[in-house]
Amino acid sequence: MMMEPKQYKEILKAVQFHPLFQGVEESTAISLVEECEVLTYSKREIVLQADTPRRGLLLVLQGIAEVFVKSGSGHEEVLEVIQKGEIIGFSSLAEFLGFAKPEKSQPTVEVRSIEEVKALLIPFSVLEKRWGDQDLHDYLLTQIAPA
Repeated sequence: MMMEPKQYKEILKAVQFHPLFQGVEESTAISLVEECEVLTYSKREIVLQADTPRRGLLLVLQGIAEVFVKSGSGHEEVLEVIQKGEIIGFSSLAEFLGFAKPEKSQPTVEVRSIEEVKALLIPFSVLEKRWGDQDLHDYLLTQIAPA
């Protein structure tokens, strides 16, 4: 869903202290937010399906989602719970960074909302524009590095 101009400032207020948007001029931040998309998911709705290409990262603005995998027998195992302020889709970051070939890196995990989720889709093109920011670079690398 495309945002109305007044929504840009509302979204910017919600994300201004997140490392993805921190430290940039307000006009730059608004132009970045304009490239993003607000998505809403109902309770228990699939947010990201396995084996589908990712368009970017999802920053959770409200709600809770879970990352899970399904076994061949249909058994599900929850790998992670994602809440407000956290990002979904780091597994696709390696492809964006050029560390993995697209055909071999289709995600096998799925993401489902536990309750209604409002998220900001941040396209890889926005990350590319911010990639020169060392703080953002360090933040993203710490998020994908194993603990």
